[in-house]
Amino acid sequence: MRPSYSRAKPIQFRGATAGWRRSFPRCPARNSSKLVELRTRLESLTPRELEVLRQAIAGKPNKQIAADLGTGEQTLKVHRMRITARMGMAAAAELVRAAERLGIKPASSVRPGAR
Repeated sequence: MRPSYSRAKPIQFRGATAGWRRSFPRCPARNSSKLVELRTRLESLTPRELEVLRQAIAGKPNKQIAADLGTGEQTLKVHRMRITARMGMAAAAELVRAAERLGIKPASSVRPGAR
């Protein structure tokens, strides 16, 4: 007697390939062009904005960053707004990922001049 194949579940190829695509890195050429674009955007930041970015990716709150840099909290918020606009990102989490890809190290938690 032959087995009945009509009751077998059909293979879902979309789901099978989605996991495989997530497991392997994307095309290096595509990643390098995005990295070049990020690097260009990073170079458009002022030195002060770069310092604010380093402190922000360290996870410090706005009030603490403002105190460390000797500015007001509202000024710091303007810096952060300009950073996100120039980098073309909407959220702080995106900035952290971009900074990680660019090799930017977070600012140390010790204040300058403190022992």
